[in-house]
Amino acid sequence: MPKFFKSTILVLSILALSSQSWATHIVGGDFYYKKIGTNLYTITLKLYIDCENGNPNAIQSDATAIISIWDAGTSNLKSLQYFSRTGPKRLNKLHYKCLIPPQDVCVDEYVYTRDLTIDPGKDGVIISFQRCCRNNSITNIIEPESTGATYWVQIPGTDVTNNNSSAVFKELPPNYLCTDAPLKFDHSAVDPDGDSLVYELYQPYKGASRNQPRPDNGANGQLQRPPFYTFAWKSPYHTNDQMGGDPILKIDSRTGELTVTPKNEGQFVIGIKVKEYRNGVLIGETLRDYQMNVKKCTFDLIAAFAAPTYACSDTVHFTNKSYKASDYFWDFGDPTTDSDTSSEANPSYIYPGDGDYEVKLYAWNTVCNDEYTFIVRVRTKIKFDLGPDLYFCN
Repeated sequence: MPKFFKSTILVLSILALSSQSWATHIVGGDFYYKKIGTNLYTITLKLYIDCENGNPNAIQSDATAIISIWDAGTSNLKSLQYFSRTGPKRLNKLHYKCLIPPQDVCVDEYVYTRDLTIDPGKDGVIISFQRCCRNNSITNIIEPESTGATYWVQIPGTDVTNNNSSAVFKELPPNYLCTDAPLKFDHSAVDPDGDSLVYELYQPYKGASRNQPRPDNGANGQLQRPPFYTFAWKSPYHTNDQMGGDPILKIDSRTGELTVTPKNEGQFVIGIKVKEYRNGVLIGETLRDYQMNVKKCTFDLIAAFAAPTYACSDTVHFTNKSYKASDYFWDFGDPTTDSDTSSEANPSYIYPGDGDYEVKLYAWNTVCNDEYTFIVRVRTKIKFDLGPDLYFCN
């Protein structure tokens, strides 16, 4: 083969590899819809982009999003819509006090929104956006550099309800978490219809590919039809332990409170779901697929403690896990007295009876001050009808 052709093939190969890397920029996304009239909906996609490591060409190519609308009953494609974006909005979601912030984490938010006329029919419709790829440095999934994402939401059919708007998450998690520092974050949503909301973790979805990073059912590749496929967790991670930690990532099913104390640095994709129930019937779900960046941070101070979530005795022992603190003040959340305080490092407290008590620890040194709050549920002996002389403590 002539040297010229060999050189040309080499250059083309390098360009092809470069073009594949252009799409490594996605941090997360979520979809919402709001009914504003008869078969008229405002559809909103929020896309979160890595503005530190994301490829600028990939970010620019998403100036228009290809949105697909599917029949939820047949999985047939009903239409393709093209949404323009607004943004970027630079996100500075911080959680910790007394911290020297890392400089290598950057997240931008882009918003795509349009009013569309959609007839959900009796089976409903699925609205989706598929894009590749995620950051190749993600820790908890297999082959992240070739794993894209599918963000989607379903408008229920008339067999379920003919009047619904999706629940909307109120806030984004912070841009980064710190190893050995507890996170307690309100990840709750609001529902415009007043439906009952239940929260859980879920396994996010993959979509598109390195070879077809922006599929459109044409020259740019085929869209994946619903039901969509979830990505593959990398061992030892799984849906109920998405990023490790002590304690691991959990979400309160009633309140949406998200908690975790990370142990290892890395980038972890997590999935948060909120379900809408009306009169006991599930009518909708809102999904958030988001990347948690965990850094080894430099703190001037951390307030933290360990206590049982459920105490099977009226006496609760607290283990202080604060960092660089010189003084402490505890408020044990006992509403029956003003003497429920302590300045000890590792105190105990005797509660007056069963209940949920909000415990606060204030810690400080000459540089900074911090606080940490945790709900302790005291449950002494609870009698169940399990036979003679049998007691159960949760």
